[in-house]
Amino acid sequence: MRTLVCAILLALAQPAAAEEGWSALTGDAAQQALVGHVLAYPNGATQKFTASGDTSYDSGHLQAGRWQADANGYCSVWPPSDRWTCYRLDRSADGRSLRFTAADGSATIGRYADPD
Repeated sequence: MRTLVCAILLALAQPAAAEEGWSALTGDAAQQALVGHVLAYPNGATQKFTASGDTSYDSGHLQAGRWQADANGYCSVWPPSDRWTCYRLDRSADGRSLRFTAADGSATIGRYADPD
């Protein structure tokens, strides 16, 4: 009985990402999810990702940065800083959104907004 209770509690304690239908992307999968795409964010900004590692974030003021995919997800650097910041990258179950989760647990969701 004790084993059954532990198994039930463990199942209930699974990460929210799995419950919500999000799946982690790393390495090549993260690269493919981003290269050549445009994401739109809830604040109205858009972000483009190139195969060369360039990225641009446009919130009415265009910012240029660099990005890369690694074994943990997504990392970026935005001048004038030279510090890379990494995020867990997850794709929604419907494949239309990506979620970037920082080390502190805060998350930003971008929705694919590629031009037709």
